[in-house]
Amino acid sequence: MASTAPSKSIESFDVVILGTGVVQSILAAALVRAGKKVCHVDQNGYYGEQCAAFTLKGFLEKLSKQESSVKVDVEVLSGVETKGDPLDEAAWKWLHGILDLTVSESNRESKVRALESMLKKDRQYAIEFVPNLLFSTGAMVKLLVKSNVGQYVDFKAVEHVFIWENGELQKVPGSKEDVFKNDNISLIDKRRLMKFLMSTANHEESPTIPDGASFKSYLDSTGLSDQLKRVILNALCLYTTEDVQEQATAKDGMDKTRLFVESVGRFGPTPFLGGMYGTASELSQAFCRLAAVYGGTYILDFHISSITELETGGVVIFPIQAPILISSPAYRSKIPGLPEQDKRTEKVISRAAIVLSKQVAALGNLSLTVIPPKTGRLVNTNGILCYHLGSENGVCPDGQALLLLETEASGKSAADDLEAAVHLLLNSSPGNLSFSSLEASPGIGFEEVLSEAERIFARLCPNDEFFPAAQIPGRRVE
Repeated sequence: MASTAPSKSIESFDVVILGTGVVQSILAAALVRAGKKVCHVDQNGYYGEQCAAFTLKGFLEKLSKQESSVKVDVEVLSGVETKGDPLDEAAWKWLHGILDLTVSESNRESKVRALESMLKKDRQYAIEFVPNLLFSTGAMVKLLVKSNVGQYVDFKAVEHVFIWENGELQKVPGSKEDVFKNDNISLIDKRRLMKFLMSTANHEESPTIPDGASFKSYLDSTGLSDQLKRVILNALCLYTTEDVQEQATAKDGMDKTRLFVESVGRFGPTPFLGGMYGTASELSQAFCRLAAVYGGTYILDFHISSITELETGGVVIFPIQAPILISSPAYRSKIPGLPEQDKRTEKVISRAAIVLSKQVAALGNLSLTVIPPKTGRLVNTNGILCYHLGSENGVCPDGQALLLLETEASGKSAADDLEAAVHLLLNSSPGNLSFSSLEASPGIGFEEVLSEAERIFARLCPNDEFFPAAQIPGRRVE
């Protein structure tokens, strides 16, 4: 979809958007549908910004840039087959943290052969730095149907949602069947839990909750056990820090629980959908594709040296000018002359990514595992989300799997935050495997992302509908 290089003359647009993150991609498509002439550019040669999916070589090269002591570029990796072993000890130690080479660190010849075998399948990998899922009845799925963007994306139902509780993986109960099949819940707790879940799903039977009441205090009034309250807070509501759990209002907690419960069973046994070949990365490309279909102009590898503000209003980013500039946060500190963005609290997210030589049988082909804050011997300050994706999701070669973890940073390094969790799930520690990211995750389900895109659209086009229903013969959209 990237356009050819623009001519030297200035071309005018209604809106210029910098960055192809999920928010910017949704916004570009919405503005084009509203009749705006949009130019959407990205300094990278791919869509999605921090949410992009990478081939194995691209992933390793980008990841190595965050390691001050290790540099692994595509040329070096490509030379493994022809040059034998172009990597030093530091690089091999680093690679062992990310790739399950199934050989000892001391056997150099075997390491070269194992790495060479993986690199030959380089393009069969689609590794996301920022994994995500969609709620089956969430706002994003509804928008994909209404706008017809769903025709550009394929999904698979998530098979399992687990929580680490009492030293083991336990399935998260989200339906009547789940509750009564769960041997870890007492009979009286099963009844109380069903009463609670039904009260969230049935608006007419929902209890009256005082304005401003906390969700934790409301849960205390239900008589649920401490274990079930932890499951609700951490796995159903996905409150991954104790601060958020303490501050959450009863209304927000009930809304999040309702979304979880209502999504269970729509497309599969869990409330979630995962994208084939990646989720956030595929959504970005899908919305960009819709914008291009309706006349949006796309330029990748667009390197910006400066932005000129016009006295008459608007900006010039040679060879483009427009009265309105919208930018992703990624450009804010890099480009001279860029207007200030809305202030937001920046969080450091610790992440880990491991390419496994085989799937973890207990985790299935596509699953989400929640490790609550301060779980046993982990002493993790914040909750950890663990995504296990097998080859059936189009993200790695047959038989292999990806294990992706993330948590709000609390230790000195990402390894401090996540290494023990990896050991917990794999019963082994691959070593130095983690990396940090300044960009916060878009939040499971993309509810916040979609709200931000709608908010910006409403400011720019107050009289236009946010994504009018696509006109498709034979289909009626309510």
